[in-house]
Amino acid sequence: ILVAEKKDFKKENRERLFGKIATGNWDAVIIPHTSFMFLEMPKEYLDKFYQSEIDQLETALKHIDKKDNKLTVKQLEKQKEKIIESQRKVFENGNKSKNVDFSDLGVDALFVDEAHEFKKSQTFNVIISIRLRNT
Repeated sequence: ILVAEKKDFKKENRERLFGKIATGNWDAVIIPHTSFMFLEMPKEYLDKFYQSEIDQLETALKHIDKKDNKLTVKQLEKQKEKIIESQRKVFENGNKSKNVDFSDLGVDALFVDEAHEFKKSQTFNVIISIRLRNT
């Protein structure tokens, strides 16, 4: 079992920690949920995730009565534009860190305490999406 300590998440130690997780044969790795913000997500998974979200919004927009739900249509269109903008930023900015990305860690299962903190987290939704696709 590997238990990450506070010092492991200092900028100069993160790369070593994530490399250790990726290359080790751990039965369990315990890290705080805040450490997920230091992990890059694989671009291909992010692209699929964003495209899936956009497709769902487009389907909703096709099936909504636009005359009776003008406010809802505007909200859906605004949400779609926000997702498209997020998708564009991911591909323009590239990988900002030297760390391995989440898919390199070899995660077999993910147990989350305080899951309510992630209900609006795009990163966590992508992680769950990766997990479900790989099972």
